[in-house]
Amino acid sequence: MLRVLVVDDEPRQRKILSKIIRDYRKEYEVVEARNGEEALGICRESKVDIVFSDIRMPKLDGLGLLERICEQNPDTRLVVVSGYSDFAYAQKALDLRVFRYILKPIEDRMIGETIRQIEEDIRKDWNIRHEREALAEHLKLMRPFYRDYLLNKWLKGDCTRSEWKEIENLLQNHGSGYVIVTSLGHPESEDGGFRYTAEEWNEIRWNFRMWMNETLQSYGHVVSFFLHQDTNMLVSLVVSSEGTEFTCGRLRAGLQALADNLHKEYGTAIAIGVGQVRQDLFPSVREGFRTAEIALRCRFYMDDQKVVCYSDIENRYSEEFHGSFPFEDEIKPYIFGQKPFSRAGMEQLLESGLKRLTGNRFPDPELLMDHVRGHLIQLLHSIQSIIPEESASRLAQTVNRKFHLAYVPSYPRLKKQWLDLLEEMAVAVQAQKENKNNLVMERCLHYIHSHLGEEFSLEDLAQKHYYNASYFSTLFKKYTGMNFTEYVTQLRVETAYRILLETDKKIYEVAQEVGYKDVKYFIKLFKKHYGLTPEECRVFGKGRE
Repeated sequence: MLRVLVVDDEPRQRKILSKIIRDYRKEYEVVEARNGEEALGICRESKVDIVFSDIRMPKLDGLGLLERICEQNPDTRLVVVSGYSDFAYAQKALDLRVFRYILKPIEDRMIGETIRQIEEDIRKDWNIRHEREALAEHLKLMRPFYRDYLLNKWLKGDCTRSEWKEIENLLQNHGSGYVIVTSLGHPESEDGGFRYTAEEWNEIRWNFRMWMNETLQSYGHVVSFFLHQDTNMLVSLVVSSEGTEFTCGRLRAGLQALADNLHKEYGTAIAIGVGQVRQDLFPSVREGFRTAEIALRCRFYMDDQKVVCYSDIENRYSEEFHGSFPFEDEIKPYIFGQKPFSRAGMEQLLESGLKRLTGNRFPDPELLMDHVRGHLIQLLHSIQSIIPEESASRLAQTVNRKFHLAYVPSYPRLKKQWLDLLEEMAVAVQAQKENKNNLVMERCLHYIHSHLGEEFSLEDLAQKHYYNASYFSTLFKKYTGMNFTEYVTQLRVETAYRILLETDKKIYEVAQEVGYKDVKYFIKLFKKHYGLTPEECRVFGKGRE
């Protein structure tokens, strides 16, 4: 609802105009004033949206009134209603941004049209103001994102000259300082997904940035932002306050407490790397960031610490190996079963080999991971012809999926994962060896059964399947429960017994059919097994039938 003020020293004119406005817009509040001073008092008491005013009035004329209203409330719409068409009046009215100059006598149509136009003008003005307010609020919300965008560009060295100036203003001043890089791990839920929704996790991230700034503010001016390429990586720039001395121990304690609190509250794993102190951080921020990243990566070797300072590892970090160790040659005999696989022994072998490879230094974890992954792929290639294709594929997937820093974040975890896979390889090879031996035994038994009337020996079968005779004998007994001679003799005698009962073949024919050319020897073996001669067995067996 709009509030309208009608100002005229002539009562009749004032009443007529007020009635026209009330009739046209019954919801409007219409108030009247007899002169400029009275009108000005009403405007001071409460806001007036539209003023219809005569020009020539006592005490304070219309143009003076309108000029004062413009000063106090520039949003008020002003309409002059006058019986004078003097150009000087009209010119002054235009200077005061009068919405319309109406000449008396008053016409209802003209007043209605003026009100409609003023309403439309107020509506447009309101929309513009609302849009500006919304834009201002949006810019306010976007400013942190724009700031992060600038800082990310600066870190990559892509800033323009004007953007450099903006960043200088963010840092407030040049001075010594350092970079801190923090990795936030989104905790998993019991079903393997993320514990928090995207909205909840964003809130935790932004809260952490605020807490990080609060923790660091006693060390100097702090600016923190999330990396675009990894939104769970927070970079904090600390420009040291004058007279503030950097001490890693004190800083570490504060950051450790922050990490512990966040883990306790949200279950979030935190790792923090503190970079090298730079004499002037502004021009050397990229080097400061690089050393902070190195400190963070070297936490791989210092799993018991959540905060690692570059000064902790500066003399041990290396971007290359300082030794060598033939992992594949040393490990192969254990995988192929030539030496007994012992987890404790293998762990000792790996530890010894890693020390020789790294020279007891801290090579870049990604470099070490690539080396281990390459060794495992070579080892897998050497056994893939032995183990089933399905097992080889599963092991290859494990190497490609699990041997990365995202999955293996620490040195102890790498050794455990490495041991697990080597043990799995050894088991797969051994299982396949046993399966192969069983298959060979089945083939041997099939050969024995189908060639029972022929002459063959254990040595013949061992040579046929490329086995050592002694080892073949051991395998045969393990598989059948009898040694080779016992098994063949029992099979031949029992087969002869069946032939004797089912046919009328002569004894020497039966002996030859089951592999004995010497009939006397056959009868001797038969009687030893059944307690009867072959002839007695046939008579006795047929008699029972």
